[in-house]
Amino acid sequence: MQIDLKIFRRKKMKRCRPLLIICILCISVCPRTVSQEHRLIWLRPSAGQALAKRGIDTTDVQQLKAVLNDSTNYLHETVLEFLTDQPKEVLADDIAPLLRHRSRYVQFAAAVALLALSDPRGISFLDSTIRAPFRDDVVDIDRRFRAIYLMANRAVYEYVDNLVNLYSLVARSGYIQQYAYEAVLAYASHPGHRDQVIATIINSYPAAALANRGAVLFLLDEVSSPRGDDYLLSILTSDTSVSLRSSALSSLAKRPTPPFESFVFRVARTEANETMRLRFCNYLRDVGTPSAIWTLSQLLATEQSEFLRFTIDLWVSTFDVKRPPSTTPLTVLLDSLTSYKHQVFEFGWLADKNFAKELNNHLENARKHLVKGDSVNTSKEVEKFQEKVNKEYQKTIDNEKKNKPRDKRFVTTEGYKFLYYNAQYILDRLPSEKKGKGKK
Repeated sequence: MQIDLKIFRRKKMKRCRPLLIICILCISVCPRTVSQEHRLIWLRPSAGQALAKRGIDTTDVQQLKAVLNDSTNYLHETVLEFLTDQPKEVLADDIAPLLRHRSRYVQFAAAVALLALSDPRGISFLDSTIRAPFRDDVVDIDRRFRAIYLMANRAVYEYVDNLVNLYSLVARSGYIQQYAYEAVLAYASHPGHRDQVIATIINSYPAAALANRGAVLFLLDEVSSPRGDDYLLSILTSDTSVSLRSSALSSLAKRPTPPFESFVFRVARTEANETMRLRFCNYLRDVGTPSAIWTLSQLLATEQSEFLRFTIDLWVSTFDVKRPPSTTPLTVLLDSLTSYKHQVFEFGWLADKNFAKELNNHLENARKHLVKGDSVNTSKEVEKFQEKVNKEYQKTIDNEKKNKPRDKRFVTTEGYKFLYYNAQYILDRLPSEKKGKGKK
């Protein structure tokens, strides 16, 4: 059967026509429902292009001056935005009168353009904006935050009280906007105001609107501090919202030394919410230490959810041993391997005390050689350690294949991964006789 494509397309277009009309209406109406200031933000990357489309040469100062002085045109904001990115000092006196323009948006854009020129008139306008009597107006609040942020960028940090009061108000009632984030983070990075700002962020959480609590967590994530981390841990422990607890977990997991590993090991077994148990298990997998993988294996034995059992079993059976950063000192790597050996023995992934003692002796000898600067003998000791681990692991695997009971001395897959590969990461950074023979 042949299909007439023209008829098919015509019918399809008829069906889509109502949808097209709705799209056109949305495109035409939506920009009018948004503040001019936000439209200005959208135009920011292409202010010069927007002027070029209007036939204005942005390299011609006289044309720019004519636009600034023409009270009938509607390109003031675009020109000021362009001059903020590419300041032209010669136009400062033409920008200044726009501080008294009938549009608040143009006034503020003029102040920002003057600030880019370090003109005191722009600085004075922003200062008065910050200190002016408060108006319960979203645009006014956003402009105050932006003014505080812009002044902080010029190393002026005298508005901390204004910032604290404004942020506390917005956290309770409105949505925390872009410039609120930027202003708070700017002051939080200043040593003199850091503690006060962090305290404000923390104190705002209980009274914050639910929609703003995620924003508070974002700020605590960005502003890493012991007090902030303690508060994130309290949210992870006691908050009723799973999404907020998940955010707190994600934030804490980013820290160089997560302060709550022992907490996760302890509560993962008793966590009632399945989503949080999955998040805890995912965190343990990412930690990847013997204690973390062992905790996962223990959770597998008690987990009721079929999905989680499948997921945990997959993670335990396929985990990879992470390669440490190349900047990690060899002494630290040897100490870590020694610690892993103790944990592997404790968790039953390696058996026989005499075997464990042999392995420990190789690591102790390797460290002594390393401290003396004898990297060749260090490598020999680590190789002996690795060879013994591999030999017992192969025996263990053979016995399992033949359905034989394990010998008194054995190494499981989990123990093999941690011991063999961490030894290999050390050998990769040491000279070896094997490497020398290979080169010859």
